[in-house]
Amino acid sequence: MKLTKTRLKQIIKEEIKKVYEGFTQKGEEGVIIDLYEFTNLAQSGEGEVAVSGVDKSAGVPVDMSLTLTLTEEPPAEMLRFSDKVFVPTNLFGQPVAIKHPELSNYSFVVNF
Repeated sequence: MKLTKTRLKQIIKEEIKKVYEGFTQKGEEGVIIDLYEFTNLAQSGEGEVAVSGVDKSAGVPVDMSLTLTLTEEPPAEMLRFSDKVFVPTNLFGQPVAIKHPELSNYSFVVNF
């Protein structure tokens, strides 16, 4: 089967949809942030960095700028480990950790 430009576009569209599916529960609003943003902050030990995320609240992915802060406070919630970490908007401003053997030792705060 020959791979046409149209078919390739369709495949890419389907793969992108798969990446964003499963991050949100029905009706839940939040932002998707790449795992490497959390990893880089933990490794660098810096207090705060500007990161990029994708807002899925409107149902259509929208790029946005956020602030990710490393904190000493205990996490209010553990987030699911994945290449793309979904952070519900109700957890913005609260310390969260990621369910990962190494990252679970760190607390992060996500803010607009």
